[in-house]
Amino acid sequence: MGTKQSSLRIASVGDLEELLPMVVRYHETEEIISSPRHKRDALLSLLREPSHGLVWLILCGETTIGYIAVCFCYSIEFGGFDSFIDEFFIEEEHRARGFGTNVIDLVVMELRRKGVRALSLEVARDNNPAKKFYMRCGFEPRDRYSVMTRLI
Repeated sequence: MGTKQSSLRIASVGDLEELLPMVVRYHETEEIISSPRHKRDALLSLLREPSHGLVWLILCGETTIGYIAVCFCYSIEFGGFDSFIDEFFIEEEHRARGFGTNVIDLVVMELRRKGVRALSLEVARDNNPAKKFYMRCGFEPRDRYSVMTRLI
């Protein structure tokens, strides 16, 4: 099956109510535990401050079928702005139809236009289908490194 065409639209504060149910479904799928207020506040903060990152609505025609949130930082290693896919969600009925590949291509083009030098992501160690998908999209594992987090 060929790649399905989608389009992206940068989400704004006015899209919060459309985004929240998808964020809830994504968090349920990934077993991310946070309160409804936490989800709302975190998303609202990102939508209000595009220098921290962008959330794009994924559209198939006029229908929103998902979202992708990309956050920004700076990397000496990469020699400029770096970015990180924080969340990427496509509604279940639209998965495995080529939309994901199209979205990654569109996001990479947009980030390149903004001068971003690298795009990274996390994927569960045991999620082999996702790993294969991201490798087909040009991501490479950085096996020398492990992501480590400290909440502060």
